[in-house]
Amino acid sequence: MGRLNLVLLFCSFCVLNSNGQRAIDSFVEHEIIPDVLSVPPAELLSVIFPSGEQAMQGNSLSPSEVTGVPKISWNWMPRTFYTLVMCDADAPSRREPEARSFLHWLVVNIRGGNATAGETLTSLLNSHPEPLTGPHRYIFLLYQQPGYIDFEEGFNDDYYRRVNFMPEDFANKYKMGAPLAGNFHYTNNNEEVYDSYNSIHNK
Repeated sequence: MGRLNLVLLFCSFCVLNSNGQRAIDSFVEHEIIPDVLSVPPAELLSVIFPSGEQAMQGNSLSPSEVTGVPKISWNWMPRTFYTLVMCDADAPSRREPEARSFLHWLVVNIRGGNATAGETLTSLLNSHPEPLTGPHRYIFLLYQQPGYIDFEEGFNDDYYRRVNFMPEDFANKYKMGAPLAGNFHYTNNNEEVYDSYNSIHNK
């Protein structure tokens, strides 16, 4: 192997190692560990919304900024299947999270690096918490499957599929282990409160 190739390989290792450490640090700092997970993702997941905004380890995004299907990117491998989970750690609020975790999106048997080309078991609900419930942590997790899986749950958008969904329990059930990649953002719904305030005071 030439010297240039060795340098490029070392640089790639440093970037991956840095991303992994950042993922660990941010998931602990924002208490996703232990609220939702016991083991952090190995690396960061790229999550970019149609607005151009992206999840960046706990940045704050408004409901309008996270509308639509996000583009999910990761270091995928050929002939490998993945599962994508999006959930709300703070439903209905962080102070009283009785519905933790609330499932917002579940796509399985993803192949080829295109998350939307997998099998959707639970349709996407964009991040739009109830007003006056404070900031919510919206978490994206990617798991590597041991192979193609015939998930017994099937497609289900029912409320009871979404409420109290625990990503680790689901991953352990199908022997997927710890998340391969992850990221998260906060969304705080002040828009309805702001609109109500303006409508009252502009009369």
